[in-house]
Amino acid sequence: MNKYVKVIFTLIITFVLILPVSAMEENLQRLQRLQDTKDEIDTIRSFLSRSIEGVPLDFQFKESLRQGARGRDVEYLQIVLNSDPVTRIATTGPGSPGNETDHFGPKTRDAVARFQEKYASEVLAGHGLTSGTGVVGPSTRVKLNELIQGSEKAVSQELSGLIERIEDRIEAIYERIKRNTDTESLCVYSQEYRITLVDEATCEEYSIQPVEDKGHEGYIIQFKGEPFSIIEKEIETLFTEVVARREIETRRTTFQNNFTSHISEIKNLFPDFEDIEMGRFQNVFHGVSLNISEEEASRLEKLPFVERIHSNEKVHIHLDDSVPLINADKVWEYGEGYTGEGVVVAVIDSGVDYTHSAFGSCTRNQFLEGNCEKVIGGYDFVNNNNDPMDDNSHGTHVAGIIDGVAPGVSILAYKSMEADGSGSINDVIAGMDRAVEDGADIINLSLGGDGGPDSPLSVAVDNVVKKGVVAAVSAGNSGQFGKGTIGQPGSSEKAITVGATDKGDNVAWYSSRGPVAGMSKPDVVAPGSAIRSPILDNKYGLKTGTSMSAPHVAGVVALMLEQNPSLTPEEIKNILRNTSIDLGEDVDTQGQGRIDALKAMGEEDTTNYTLSGSISGSGTVNVNPPNRNYTSSFSETYSEGTRVTLTATPSSGYEFVRWSGDCSGAGSCILAMDQNRSVTAVFEEEDTTNYTLSGNISGSGTVNVNPPNRNYTSSFSETYSEGTRVTLTAT
Repeated sequence: MNKYVKVIFTLIITFVLILPVSAMEENLQRLQRLQDTKDEIDTIRSFLSRSIEGVPLDFQFKESLRQGARGRDVEYLQIVLNSDPVTRIATTGPGSPGNETDHFGPKTRDAVARFQEKYASEVLAGHGLTSGTGVVGPSTRVKLNELIQGSEKAVSQELSGLIERIEDRIEAIYERIKRNTDTESLCVYSQEYRITLVDEATCEEYSIQPVEDKGHEGYIIQFKGEPFSIIEKEIETLFTEVVARREIETRRTTFQNNFTSHISEIKNLFPDFEDIEMGRFQNVFHGVSLNISEEEASRLEKLPFVERIHSNEKVHIHLDDSVPLINADKVWEYGEGYTGEGVVVAVIDSGVDYTHSAFGSCTRNQFLEGNCEKVIGGYDFVNNNNDPMDDNSHGTHVAGIIDGVAPGVSILAYKSMEADGSGSINDVIAGMDRAVEDGADIINLSLGGDGGPDSPLSVAVDNVVKKGVVAAVSAGNSGQFGKGTIGQPGSSEKAITVGATDKGDNVAWYSSRGPVAGMSKPDVVAPGSAIRSPILDNKYGLKTGTSMSAPHVAGVVALMLEQNPSLTPEEIKNILRNTSIDLGEDVDTQGQGRIDALKAMGEEDTTNYTLSGSISGSGTVNVNPPNRNYTSSFSETYSEGTRVTLTATPSSGYEFVRWSGDCSGAGSCILAMDQNRSVTAVFEEEDTTNYTLSGNISGSGTVNVNPPNRNYTSSFSETYSEGTRVTLTAT
């Protein structure tokens, strides 16, 4: 019997022998294991049957040929060398080992000879085939097939009998489970354990079926420079309110003029521009999308204002006890009682059924007139109208989870996904653009596709966060493929990327894993398996996937923002990461752990914990409370749940680079003290490179140069360190 098959066969026998009747959970796990084993046997039997029917196998010599000499490789070598009489290798005659040729030198001849020797001694000799050159000829191949076919038939018969016994055992367990279990639970178990306990059609309302990959439609042209919302945000941080307003209007005019100029240049290349244009983006992405061919896109790549061309890929949606699990219900009673009131969450998905009783049974006319209490606005980018009614259920389910965690929130619904669960990057970016414009505090993206941190959706999410909007993004459902399976927009550096847990509060098998381009992802995990929430037709249903995990995080963020509206996206991300429950997995699997809403809100307790800190380089760390400055290592003790803010200020000639330990990023760090914590502030010497700004004035006027906020009426010169931002204003 073949060695590989013998090992598998032994493992299967072990599975069968250890199967006593046990509790529901054990039965389900064993059922899943038996099903996987049966599938593996079917695969082996398929290989064997194809071999017996005359199709050559390649696995039977896998172990003995591991070091290099595969039969087919030798056969191919013989064919290649025999194709030219000068280089032909045979036992005797021109070109054989030991004879000079026009093509091979001594090293090559020796290598070929050793190759043949190795194959003859390690493979053929084991079957009594010791004569010949060591090159597989027709007679050798026939003989080898004859030798293995007998054992293959015997193994195939044994496997068939074993499968019958396993199928009997599976059927017995099926009946035992189904006897005392309702249909809905059977659907949940089918999703959770990847087994079929009921007919798929019965469970349609509990899951999103996979959709066909439709490729991409056109291309997204990314312009150089930041989108205007990011420019606006930077101006607001640099100037007083009055000066900022004036500067924003000036920059807006310049931005719009440049944008219009870029469009004009593209129109010169495409006279049918009005017909091929699919969207323009200025808030969270800087560019346009066009329905053009790959060849036409390559022409645009040469334009001086074009940063990058992205294909407009299709993305897909990522598919009562979860609220108590994350302690959200306790937050409703914590302190003054927080429900997310006054916080606006944008759901960019397949739309939302605002007529559902869970959202107040709003009518279409009420929605279009802006008179709905829960779903207060939105847009349909698929059909280009003002009615983002859901025709899939996914967006409604996601919105229901957010509302279930934070029942006081307001929802903005943006339909960027079609009825089949797919959508274009173009429509998703358009949804983000509009959400920022409409004043969303949080954006939920339970969707994704392939792509790293530089992909268009991830770039757009980064810009959303720079604008001050929190982005909760699903990690994806490709965990079965192992590490590095998180795509865009979960690959965004600034997003809160969310993996999924199952009903047992373990990381779910399907939850995509990091890392992403060297970054630790996901950031956290949240419940995602068999989550009950509103679906179409005023019903409730169960869905599974990281799509269900992200809205749990969006809801918790809404609770946090009601408590403290001044929290920045980076601070919120740090709090969620630092207050999560460790599930015992590595950071590429669980991030920092499963979210806990109550801990994120900073519940007070009498338990004390220690915050220890160190400083690398030269700078000061302010720790508040007790509002104390440190220039070297420090230690403070707090009662459980105390929120501590750490602010790093570099010494002259240094810059603050990052936090490490329980803080991350390069801004202020907020820690909820629910355990002993340790942080390090990393300062590095500044780059001392200096550059000169020289200016002239033609005509009569004044130029203000800031810094140093100095006015000039003639030529001027100022020196700056590398990276300094200088604003010039002409009057």
